[in-house]
Amino acid sequence: MTGNVSKDDRIIRIVIGLWFISMVYIGPETLWGWVGLVPLLSAIVGFCPLYKKLGFDTKKAVGENQAVIKDSDVAEDIPERRAGVS
Repeated sequence: MTGNVSKDDRIIRIVIGLWFISMVYIGPETLWGWVGLVPLLSAIVGFCPLYKKLGFDTKKAVGENQAVIKDSDVAEDIPERRAGVS
């Protein structure tokens, strides 16, 4: 199981998880606040099963916030590159 959650994503998950868990003790004081364990645990472990199912991987992003684009993906869109002409 490799990690698929970036540093920024983990920080957001920790904040959201702790906010939900705090709802058990303050605010509406409902047990639904324990739902916050899900994002909190995924942040601690660094793996999100839903991300894997949907094919997301925020950890592999270049510069943590940019999508990775391979040269071969770009080459398919440019006819000159497909033909090998530079």
